[in-house]
Amino acid sequence: ALSDGRQVGCARAAGDRAVFARISDVIVWPEHRGKGIAKALVESLLNHPELKTVTTFMLNTADAHALYARYGFKPVADGNEMRLDRTIPR
Repeated sequence: ALSDGRQVGCARAAGDRAVFARISDVIVWPEHRGKGIAKALVESLLNHPELKTVTTFMLNTADAHALYARYGFKPVADGNEMRLDRTIPR
């Protein structure tokens, strides 16, 4: 994420680019939090052209459950792990 040409956050996803991806490192620099940057980063991963066929996303969070829940992620057994299962329109 860039603001005025300076990096203010980042996120990444790793997977097979077919059916599975794990979202990692959704980070926003402290002075830029509360501006919707994390939401934009998550949305950019979920809508990225190389991830358009992914039906299962996983992630681990200690404190951002509400952020991910807004996109359909649900907690898995241990409480920190979350999962999104989505249907891809044909």
